Amino acid sequence: MEIRAKFKANINVPRVMGIVNDAVEEGLLDTVVATASDIVHGSRVKSGHNRRSIAYMVGRAVTRMGTILAGEKPFASGTPSMMGRLTAAIWSSSGYGGFLEIGTRFMAGIPYFKPAADRNFPNFARNVAKRLRAKGG
Repeated sequence: MEIRAKFKANINVPRVMGIVNDAVEEGLLDTVVATASDIVHGSRVKSGHNRRSIAYMVGRAVTRMGTILAGEKPFASGTPSMMGRLTAAIWSSSGYGGFLEIGTRFMAGIPYFKPAADRNFPNFARNVAKRLRAKGG
C-alpha cells in the first residue's frame, strides 16, 4: 500500500524570526534585570556608591539601577557597546567594584556579581519560553 500526500507550508519566516528575536531579547532583559537587582542587594554597603554605580545594558539600552548623586559621573569610560548583535552586560562603574568582588592583598573579596549570575542565568531559557508563550508561540 502506498500513500502519497502533498502539502504546502505557508510560513512567514521573517515574521516568525521577529517574534523569536523579540522573545529572546525580552527574556534576556528579564534575566539581566533580575541579576542586576541581586548584584545591587549583594553589594557591600558603606557609602552606597558602588550600589548606585551598578548598571546594565541589553540590546542598545543602557540603564542604571541606582540614582546618580551630585558629582558622580553617569558612566565610566569604556561603557560596553553593541555592534548590531543582541548583547547584554552588567557592570559597576564605581572604580572599585572589582576589588570588592575578588579582594586585594589588603582585604578579602566578598563576591556579589558571580553569585547573582549563578542564581539567575539558569533562568534565561525559562524566561524566553515564557515570553514566547505570551506572544502565542
